[in-house]
Amino acid sequence: MIAGPGEQGGQDEGDEQGGHGGQDEQGGQRSASSEESGDRAAKKPAEGRPLWHGRFREGPSEDLLAFTVSLPYDRRLAVDDLAGSRAHVAMLARVGLLTEEEHALVAAALTQVGDELGSGAFAFAPTDEDIHTAIERRVTELAGPPGAKLHTGRSRNDQVALDLRLYLRREGRDQIERLVALQEVLVRRAEEAGDAYLPGYTHLQRAQPVLLAHHLLAHFWALARTSIAGTTRSRAPTSHRSAQGRSRGRACPWTPSRSEQISASRTSSRTPSTPSPIVTS
Repeated sequence: MIAGPGEQGGQDEGDEQGGHGGQDEQGGQRSASSEESGDRAAKKPAEGRPLWHGRFREGPSEDLLAFTVSLPYDRRLAVDDLAGSRAHVAMLARVGLLTEEEHALVAAALTQVGDELGSGAFAFAPTDEDIHTAIERRVTELAGPPGAKLHTGRSRNDQVALDLRLYLRREGRDQIERLVALQEVLVRRAEEAGDAYLPGYTHLQRAQPVLLAHHLLAHFWALARTSIAGTTRSRAPTSHRSAQGRSRGRACPWTPSRSEQISASRTSSRTPSTPSPIVTS
């Protein structure tokens, strides 16, 4: 007998008529058991389950969560994930999937999440598998139902592809800054060396004497070629494009516009400008 909405009524009717009480009682027990199981599932807090819990009655074991979590490694992508999410919600509002009010709520939540992450006040949950999940969870807590729309039209694979691209651009700029600082040191040391000579070597044997300044500047020029190449790559048009829809085997009809991507990138924190490599004539 399949438990149904009218089962309770059937049980009452059986009690009154005294005819099918046993069968109705059995059905009633199954109904009560089903309701009890449903209550247990409903009472299980959403924050106690991972993002993909929908196919499972119970949450995963702590050992599985500990094995699959990537948060200790990818939390460095927080700045980039926030920048991508700002561009994404701007696009969702432009195409009508978010109202202006919803867009304002989600954008404000993203700003607050960025502040919390920057100050160290952000509280990570045990079920935050990665930085993408953590940010989406917190945005939904702050913005309510509109926050859950942050994931509309994109997958975590899309976020990973975009965040890594933005991260490499950002870190590439930092590395170029360090290279430029090292070039400046080499130039100063070359000027201080004056006419000091040192023996050149070839095959572990002493060879033609060379100026220490020239030796130092040889490293300067090698770093100049590296920094020029890095600057060119970080400014290439392909490094600024959204990677949305490229990881799922199918295209997404909506993509953040160029202006939305640039605006979101500018509002992200810790995005130093790329200095021009030192190249002397």
